[in-house]
Amino acid sequence: MKQGCDCGDEAPYERCCAPLHEGRAHADSAERLMRSRYAAFARGEAHYLCETWRGPSAPELAELKADLEAQRERGERWVKLKVISASGEGLDERGVVQFEASLCSAAQLITLSELSQFERDGARWFYVGGAPQLTSRKLKRNESCPCESGQKWKRCCGAPQRPLGR
Repeated sequence: MKQGCDCGDEAPYERCCAPLHEGRAHADSAERLMRSRYAAFARGEAHYLCETWRGPSAPELAELKADLEAQRERGERWVKLKVISASGEGLDERGVVQFEASLCSAAQLITLSELSQFERDGARWFYVGGAPQLTSRKLKRNESCPCESGQKWKRCCGAPQRPLGR
């Protein structure tokens, strides 16, 4: 399995996204917020997701908790994040992040592609929306795992009883 934070950074979670999830720090750019939100989805951090989500698409905390719990019960795991492009840092008021996030569900690889919109309010960035597009394909037992661990799917993310996150 890959080491490092769920967001794709080589630093361990405790030094990377945990300070943001715990409210000890704030994202300094739209991309950093998007990466920390991906890690929050991977770890089931509904509270952080709600705190960093504004606008009409923002769900209620109870609804998001239920969705993340259902995802865990189905054995779904977020396995990879790829940032394609990003803007919005420093004193910018708006930012855009284009990314692809991969979720393993049973033997399916679901890829969510989105051009996400972010806004800065004071020193904090917030997700305000996007138009996600989903694609899926069946995973073969002997293909390389999509998390890029170097292992086969059946021995890595496809193995039963694997904890949420990486």
